Amino acid sequence: FFYFDKALNLAEENNNVESKKRILHNQSRLYHKIKDFTSAENNCRQALALTQANDSIKLGHLHMRLALVYKEMNNLDSSFVNIHKSKDYLINSHIYDHSDVYKLLYQLEEKKGNIKKALEYKELYEHYEKLKTNKPNPEVEQLQEKLRQTQADHISNMILMQAIHREEVQSLNHQFY
Repeated sequence: FFYFDKALNLAEENNNVESKKRILHNQSRLYHKIKDFTSAENNCRQALALTQANDSIKLGHLHMRLALVYKEMNNLDSSFVNIHKSKDYLINSHIYDHSDVYKLLYQLEEKKGNIKKALEYKELYEHYEKLKTNKPNPEVEQLQEKLRQTQADHISNMILMQAIHREEVQSLNHQFY
């Protein structure tokens, strides 16, 4: 988290909103993974506040993250609100997003005890899972996703390296003056 914070400070200093959104979203994922759900929620909400209304894919992914966090917090109402927002934003996205949305909707309805609705969503989830395997060239989609993630990681790493370099220069300046 130390380096995330440094990168976030650097993004703020340079008024780089895009990097700040990515860093906050990645921090949210990490907090979610270590089960610090309050921090995951806070970082995700901050990223949402920075995301423009026309960036439907990013908004959809952020609402998906919030839905997952709320599910873990057993806040089903908030989870439902966010997964439906995610579904609305991701309506024109690729099938991987649809699959994830319906999987979570299925799990939420099942957890809530709505078996009929859960089965409907499970059917849709399985439908999109089959479509994923029937894609003419899944390797291309995987490579495209890997490229997108690599580009995002590269930007975050560049910001981090700039922060480290800046600290080293400041340290040297203090030694000589």
